[in-house]
Amino acid sequence: MLQDESRHMGFGMLSLPRVVAEASETERRELEDYTCFALEKTLTGFFPAEAYQDLGFSPAEMDEIRRYRRETAASNDFAPFRKYFRKDMHSSMVQNLARIGLLSDRVRPRLERLGITLPAR
Repeated sequence: MLQDESRHMGFGMLSLPRVVAEASETERRELEDYTCFALEKTLTGFFPAEAYQDLGFSPAEMDEIRRYRRETAASNDFAPFRKYFRKDMHSSMVQNLARIGLLSDRVRPRLERLGITLPAR
């Protein structure tokens, strides 16, 4: 799986710098915001509240489900894997995203709240 992901990363590093460089300021901001959203969801997990609401769960039940998911994630066998994944993601993917222009100083505070430090420019 990691080898396949490294091919995706390589393709992005070859193709995206030009796309980002040619984007308008508005397009770059939108790409950057979406990149931050994807990083946030990768690190904090995605909770499809609308799907739970459609199934009839109350706000209190949804809060309980969120709590259960957090506790389970923190205590299961994959917790050490998440720690190393986060470290690897920070050291490679975040640096590459910043290098191609998808993470700028504008979003630095947003990323720091997630524990992500952008490389110095």
